[in-house]
Amino acid sequence: MAKLGIQEEPRMIRTSKKAKKSTKVYKLAEVEVRREYQRQINTMIIDLENRDSDYDLEQMWGCYKGILHKAAESVCGTVTTGGRKKKTHWWNKKAQEAVKKKKDAWKKYHQLGTYRSI
Repeated sequence: MAKLGIQEEPRMIRTSKKAKKSTKVYKLAEVEVRREYQRQINTMIIDLENRDSDYDLEQMWGCYKGILHKAAESVCGTVTTGGRKKKTHWWNKKAQEAVKKKKDAWKKYHQLGTYRSI
């Protein structure tokens, strides 16, 4: 008896996109927001310099980068983009009820075999 080697076609796998948190840096164009951002950066840098620690270059860069990100997030705010669920602008309770009613009628039609009984 011979075995046939049948290869299946590769299936498409859905990958879910993870939601991304982005900082609203466009708000820095406003004068008051920019001043608050600069004020927070200055206070955080002063706090960092007052600490007694021996950082190498990479650690210092990480600290400054963290300060910039924290200040931007607190002053400008963040927005979540991407994500798994896509929503339509017209979907609401009324549309959901209509679809449920249609599905129930379709199930009933298949069970009874005639549309007159619906």
